[in-house]
Order: sequence, then C-alpha cells, then structure tokens
Amino acid sequence: MIISTKHNLNYFKWSIFYHLDSIKKINPISDYEIELENGLYLIKSLTKLYCMFDFDLTLTADNSNTVFEEFYFQQLPEVNKNVGRNLKVLKSCIENIEKSPSDFSELKNKLDNFLKKCELKREQVTEACIRVGESKNIKIVPYALEAVNELKKMNCKVGINTGSLKQAVEEVSRRKIGIETTNIAGTKFFYDERGFFTKSWLNLGKNKEKSMSEYFLPEAYCNFSLTINPNLPNIFYVTDDLSPFESYIATKISSCLGSILYVGKNFEKYEKDYEYVINAPEIRKDLRKIKPYFELIRRARIYPFLHKPEEVKEIIKLAEEIKISNYENPEEILNKIQDFISSETLFPRLTTKIDEKCKELKKKLKEKNLKKEELEDLVKTLKNFDPAFHVKDERKKELKEIIQSSSSP
Repeated sequence: MIISTKHNLNYFKWSIFYHLDSIKKINPISDYEIELENGLYLIKSLTKLYCMFDFDLTLTADNSNTVFEEFYFQQLPEVNKNVGRNLKVLKSCIENIEKSPSDFSELKNKLDNFLKKCELKREQVTEACIRVGESKNIKIVPYALEAVNELKKMNCKVGINTGSLKQAVEEVSRRKIGIETTNIAGTKFFYDERGFFTKSWLNLGKNKEKSMSEYFLPEAYCNFSLTINPNLPNIFYVTDDLSPFESYIATKISSCLGSILYVGKNFEKYEKDYEYVINAPEIRKDLRKIKPYFELIRRARIYPFLHKPEEVKEIIKLAEEIKISNYENPEEILNKIQDFISSETLFPRLTTKIDEKCKELKKKLKEKNLKKEELEDLVKTLKNFDPAFHVKDERKKELKEIIQSSSSP
C-alpha cells in the first residue's frame, strides 16, 4: 500500500491520532514483533527515528540549576572578573532577550557588546564550560544515560537542540548523558584571531528552528516532510516549554507530522494549539519511560501501509462487539476474537498466543469446563495491546469520511 494522494495522507494522519488516543491505555509492543509481509517479521527495528531533546528543564532535574544559569551566572563570572563585577548588566541583557522571542537582534548586540567590553577570551569560555560539566549544581533526570542507550538500540538517532551554549551542554552530555557532540545544536560564541570574543549566535526562537533544519540532523527535519515513506525518518521533539520561543519549531514539527512530547506543566495551555503534542510528564521522573511513546507512534506510522481504511473499520467493529459482549455465548466471542486477530496483521507472537488460548478455551467449552473469568482475561489481554478497543467517536467519524472520500471520483 503506497500513501501518496491527499486522501491517503489524511489516513496517515488519522492513524497517528488513532494510536495516540490509546497511549495511556495500552502496552505498546516493539516493532520487531510487527508482521510486515508474507507472514514474516524482522528482529531488527524497522523504521529509523530521530529524537531531539530540549535541554534546560527538559533533561535537567527538579531542584537543579540549568546549564544556562550555571554558565552565565555562576561559572562565567568566576573565570572573567569583568563579567563578575558587572553581573547585573549581563542578567539584564538576558532577561530582555527572553522577553523578545520574535526579534531579539538588537538585544543580542547589546549582550555581544557587553561580553566584548569584558574582554572575554576563548580559553575562559572553555574553562567555564568544563566547570559547568563538572558542576554538582546540575542534575540530570533519572536514567538519562540508560534511556539514550535504549533509544539508540531502537534505531533512533538522539540529539539535543538547546538555547544554552553548545560547548557547555557538550561537557554535561559527555559526562552524564552520552549524546555525541555532532548531535548537539546550541548557542555558539565566535572569536577573533587573538582568541577574544567577537559575537554570539543565539539558538533561540526562529534561530532554533534554523538549527534544526540547517545545522542539526537536516535529513530528519527537512527531507521527510509529507513525503510519507516508512523508510524515511520520523522525528520527535521533547520539551518542557511551548512558549513563543519554542512555537516556531513546534509548528514546523507538527506540520511535518512529527510528534512533540511535552514534559512540562500546564499542558492545557498548549494542547489546542498543536495537534501532535503529547503530554508526557512522567519522562522527567524516569527518562526510560519515553520508550513506549516511540514504540506506539512507530506502529502508528507503519499501520496505514498494512491496512486499508475499510479494513480498519471492520477491525474496530469487531473490537467493539468483543468489548460489549456479556459472555453469554462463549463460542461466538471466541470466534470473534479469532476473526479479530486474523484481521490485524500486527504482532505475530502475541496473536499466535491468543489463537492458541482460543483453541484451548474452545476445547474447555466442549468439555463444559470453561469459566467466564477465562474469557474475560483473554479480552483484557486484547484491550491491553490494541488501540481498536479504545477508539474515540470522532476518530470513527473521521475514518468514515476518509473511506467516503477515497471512493468518490
């Protein structure tokens, strides 16, 4: 099945929402258990993923300094006494920039002029960055290194896109997270031939969008867009903030059918503005909990290539019939479960186990030894693993419209 027409793109988008609706209700299965063709499935992860993390307040733990704060307000004043004596000026420059997400070019020039007057040197910045990396004031969310390693095993390229100084974040990542320097985009400082600071490039606002597309993983950000192909990368952006500074990047990712995992507070402020934002605050307490999101959305992107909309309509109908059953006719419910698992071409290992269980229960039924609880447990297993048991009414309506539009001339 090739997705190319407008109708099919709508179906692809529908699949993402259909799966996201169940994200807190089912236990996703890794895609090495997805059957793709001729009854075969691969052990290796199939679809390449890209995950970009914001850094401060996303990967930094509660009750911790951010890299931004630690660099500008703690370590830079220590290595350059001129900055230390005029720290209020530096804070004022930065606070004004934070108030101007759409255009901060003039304010950036003021910051640059201040750092030039302080005669900031390259070696001082390097020393401050090393101190940031060693600082006990910066704590990373639990199990970050383990989670990053797990994502890499899932055929996921992991990076950071941050407003903090790239060099400082590199030092922290090298010690605590394990994301390669080539996959880190951030603010940059530039120097003259004598090693004195000349200007900065602040990775904020629209610049952060540019860094995603021009400097950092360009193949993930630019080239997959709406050319829906399972072999092209899928993009995730993990952030604690969707304020005006982040809006440029969030809008672009959403428009490209990427997904945003929001780990901050006050999610209700943003859920109506961006379609593909998923609330995932538990990630900040244990970064390993990011894995199920990737597994489920990867399935959502493969799903339209396996099932036509008409087939999905029948799958959902079967799931609803199974769900509302009162178990008075055990043979009928077992037949419907077998019809359901034969319709869903995903998860051969799970469906094999369910089919075996159905045959076992049919045998018990024949022997008049079947308990209602055994049927309920089997249905519960299906509910725990398949989005078809958790579909919203609006999603059913959208699917109907997709079917109608695809059949119209």
